[in-house]
Amino acid sequence: MWKTLSDRGFIKLGKYEGWYSVSDEAFVPETQTREIQDSEGKTVKVSMESGHKLEWVVEDNYKFALSKFQKPLQDFMDSNPNWIVPTSRANQIRAILNEGLEDLSVSRIRTRASWGIPVPNDENHTIYVWLDALTNYLTSAGYPNGKYEETWPADYQIIGKDIVKFHAIYWPAFLMAAGLELPKKLVVHAHWLVNKSKMSKSIGNVVAPKDAIDKFGLDAVRFFLLCEGGLAEDGDFSLDRLFFKMKGELADNYGNLVGRVTSANINPMNLFPSKPSSVTSGIHRREEEEYIAHLKGLKGHVEKQYEEANLPGAVSLLLDSIRLGNRYFQLNEPWKIASKLKKEKEMDLSARKELEVEWNRIIYNTLEGLRIVTIMMQPIMPDSTKRILDKLGIKKEERDWKRAVFGHEGNHQLQDPSIPFKAFQIPDYTPSTSNV
Repeated sequence: MWKTLSDRGFIKLGKYEGWYSVSDEAFVPETQTREIQDSEGKTVKVSMESGHKLEWVVEDNYKFALSKFQKPLQDFMDSNPNWIVPTSRANQIRAILNEGLEDLSVSRIRTRASWGIPVPNDENHTIYVWLDALTNYLTSAGYPNGKYEETWPADYQIIGKDIVKFHAIYWPAFLMAAGLELPKKLVVHAHWLVNKSKMSKSIGNVVAPKDAIDKFGLDAVRFFLLCEGGLAEDGDFSLDRLFFKMKGELADNYGNLVGRVTSANINPMNLFPSKPSSVTSGIHRREEEEYIAHLKGLKGHVEKQYEEANLPGAVSLLLDSIRLGNRYFQLNEPWKIASKLKKEKEMDLSARKELEVEWNRIIYNTLEGLRIVTIMMQPIMPDSTKRILDKLGIKKEERDWKRAVFGHEGNHQLQDPSIPFKAFQIPDYTPSTSNV
């Protein structure tokens, strides 16, 4: 990358004089600094972005012509308004661009940074760490060999909010200068707090992911992180919140519906019924029509959230759908129909047929809702969704995204009821609060 940028005339040797953050390993423009009083009462300069202390540096080094890319970057963002998500981060980058860009120092004197990669043909200088680090996205894809074009540009680059400037200004400018394509989308996530405080070893609130996984299971932790993790706002992690989320949303909402509609009392034939030919003519016709319409439109709404990398939004839509399924199931009371069919074997054939049609319709619509939601929940909880789809008797080749539409033919057996099944296993855990 260095050689390409240099050969194309974008890197030149010159003198740099300005503020440098050792902690951030970054040069900081004057406009991005502020003065504070340190612990000794001295006035010092710090980075407005990170808060880290700055030192004044005067040295000969190589500069990248970043200033030439202010307008191209602004034009690119105007042409691709959804390139950076969330919008708040895009606005942050626009504000920096509007202030103007200065040429960027991309090397340090070797005596000050001996551990980095030497500048080609000049071992007195070390390549700026961010130019080296960012280029790894390309080299990991095979650059500069032709094969890198099979995987670059990336569909998504997912980064933390504290390094957005490097990825949304420096990185695309390097790529433009090298004549290479930019990533198709930058997804900038916020950070995780613990009980609304930053993680700190001194406070003792650091969470070890493995401990949470060992206690609650990998899928439950994935679900919580992807459900509660923020893009625009920091997420708040606690084991109590994870427990209540798992119990309330997964066990009581999702798992409970799976268990009820597949139970021997309500579904004694262990059947995913065939698709009904019509909706009910009974008192709940409007509710049923609304539920089916919801299922028919769900895939498009969830797909949009996934494409925009709004995973909490996708999960929220899927959980809302399960709640609607629970409401539909409760409203239609299929257990009463199953009880009548079991007890009243001598009833009139036409009356029995009518009850069977009604049972078939309620069970089908409930199972169909679960099938659709579970297919779309697979990226969130791959192991749990596999168990549920197994329970519903859905073939492995019928679990891809395109199948998440209303209209499964049904008319097949559920999983053998002798196989032990529990959608979600709640761990033995005593929360410190009654609710969160």
